[in-house]
Parts: sequence; structure tokens; C-alpha cells
Amino acid sequence: MWRLGARLELSSSTPSTGGPSRQIEPFEYCELRLAGKLPAQPIPNLGSQTAMTIWTLTALATVFLAVRVYCKEWRLRGLWWDDWVLILSWACFITNSSLCQKVIDLGFGKFPCDIPQENMSAIGLIGGDIGATFSILAILWSKSSFGITILRLTTGKLHAFVLFLVVSMNIAMLLQVFFVWFKCNPVSKTWNPMEPGTCWDTHVSNGYGVFSGVFSGVCDIVLAFLPWKIVWNLKMQTREKLGVAIAMSLGVFASATAFVKSAMLLTMGDRNFTYDGSSLLVWTAAEIGTTIMASCIPVMRVFVRTLHKEARSGRQAGPDTGSTPTAATSLRGRATVSESSTDILQARKFVVEYARGKAPAMNQRSSPGKSMYGMSTTEYV
Repeated sequence: MWRLGARLELSSSTPSTGGPSRQIEPFEYCELRLAGKLPAQPIPNLGSQTAMTIWTLTALATVFLAVRVYCKEWRLRGLWWDDWVLILSWACFITNSSLCQKVIDLGFGKFPCDIPQENMSAIGLIGGDIGATFSILAILWSKSSFGITILRLTTGKLHAFVLFLVVSMNIAMLLQVFFVWFKCNPVSKTWNPMEPGTCWDTHVSNGYGVFSGVFSGVCDIVLAFLPWKIVWNLKMQTREKLGVAIAMSLGVFASATAFVKSAMLLTMGDRNFTYDGSSLLVWTAAEIGTTIMASCIPVMRVFVRTLHKEARSGRQAGPDTGSTPTAATSLRGRATVSESSTDILQARKFVVEYARGKAPAMNQRSSPGKSMYGMSTTEYV
């Protein structure tokens, strides 16, 4: 059997040497295969484990997004622009995962010498051009969704700065889509290298892909830490501030996947890209899935805390209240809080307004019977 990884290990002696098993480098594989110097063994194939990883990430992102949409529709009364952009990103993610599955079925994950040559152009078109377009759009719109949310929570110079980040990220990544399709003349040479024509140097196109990937990762880091500046100026208990800020800062994990994926882009154009490029597909799916899940967690936090509060209120009310509210029925109602819970109320109000995509009035001062958001201290939402 082959041991997949940085090297391939032969489990029996090679015909050419008659000696014990040895390791060979991936770049040697096709040379030895075509020369007939490899023993008959199962063909190295990363396709199945690549597909399993991609679809696992897709399923997780789908679950997180479904919970977010449920929370918005049933508890927070409707979707906002950031939700629709995130749903559009998810649709591109599903499309990209399906295209990845198609190129894997065509042989991606194997060495080029083990793939029927008639499949190579289809792999280049479906995976290299169409798939790359949908993956870039999925990444872009998932990050833009969170940026739109932050825009609704900021004002003044900070608002202008976030707007600059979102717009510049969109320009950089849309240019990458343009370069994917028009780096060769004629365009069809992009997926059919044997066709007469000219293409940009591989280092130029790959270099720009690395730049846009790293830039998007930097934007993730900046957007992940902006909530700390926003939340820390609010009148909350420190524990509440930490909970809200951490939930809104999980996009930092998306930046890590963006940096790893950008490094993987350097493998594009290698002679064994159909084998080595499996890691690129996995890390691209990881970046998309992580960004979508990180964008959903703050809204899910609101939902979980609300259910916990309402369940506790129901237990405290007891049978003498005439009715015992349940989590299912109270999702459409209003929960009450104690008059002495102003700090907690403000924290919850902030995360609810965040989930709704509305900027809280952070500069208002509290008045008797009202929180700093202008709502009664006996109300939640």
C-alpha cells in the first residue's frame, strides 16, 4: 500500500532494484510509473478523504447558518442585509463543494499520470476556473457579511475605516476572479494548456492570489478585534463584555485558515497539482466554513442565553402564575428581568441589537426607569 503524505512508501521491492521497500518523492512518482518501474499497487488517491472533509465543513456551516436564520426569524423578527449576504455566501459554498466533488470524480486527488488525459481539461475548467470563482465569492461574501454587521455598529471615523476595509477587500478579491478567467489568451487556454496562446507567468497569477488571500486574512483580524473597542465603551459588567466580545471575535480563526490557504496557492501550476492541490481544496473549504460559522456564533449566543433565561424565569414563576412559559412559546413573547439587572440588560440589549444588525445608542445616558438604550428595565426586547 502507498503511504500518502510528503513521500510515498512502496510496500514491496521495486522491479528495478529487487531490494527492500523504500520511499519516493511525489515528483518521482509519474516518472517511475511511466517508466514501468513501480510495482502493481493501489493508485495513490487523496480524493475520497478530500471530499469527506469538504462535505463535513459544508454540513457544519449549513447547520450554523440554519440556526442563525431560525434565531433571526423566530426571535429577532426578520433577516437583515448581513444575513442575506451570508446566505448568498453559503449558496456559493454549496456550489463550490459540488464542483469539488465533480473534479474528484474525474480524478482530482490522483497524480496526473493516473488520470485519463481526456479528463484534464474538464478538471481545469470545473475546478480551476468555475470552482475557483465560486470559492472566491463564497469567501468574499462571508467576510463582507460580518463587515456589514460591524458597519451597523459603528459611527464616525471608525465607520469610515470599516467601510474602507470592506470595499478594498471586495475590490482585491473581485480582481482575483477577473484574473482567474483572463490570465490567458485565448481564455480557453486556462483549462487547456496544450492550446496555442499565451498566459501570464504562473508566479504572477499565483502571487496575486496569495496577496488577496493574505489581505483578506488581515481584514479578518481587524474586524475580529474591532468589537472589543465597541463593547468596552459600553456600561456592562466585565463578564458580559468578555462574553460579547469573544463571541464577536471568532473570525480570527478564519484569518488563520486564510493564511494557510494562501500558502497552498503556491502549489498551483506544479506538475503534480492534481495530487498536491487536494490540500488547497480542503483549506479553501475550511476558510469558507470557518467564516460562516464564526459569523453565526454571536447570534446563537443570544438564542442560547435567551432560552436559559426564559427557562429559569419559568421555573421561578411556579404553578401559581396561572401558566408556565416554555422556551417554545416564549420565543415569540417577551421575557422580564429584574429592576436591579440594568448592566445585564444593557449587555443583552447590545447583543440583540448586534444580532439584528442595528447600532445601539452607546452615547445615551440612562434615565430613571430606562436603560441607556431607552427601553424599560422591565423589558428584554
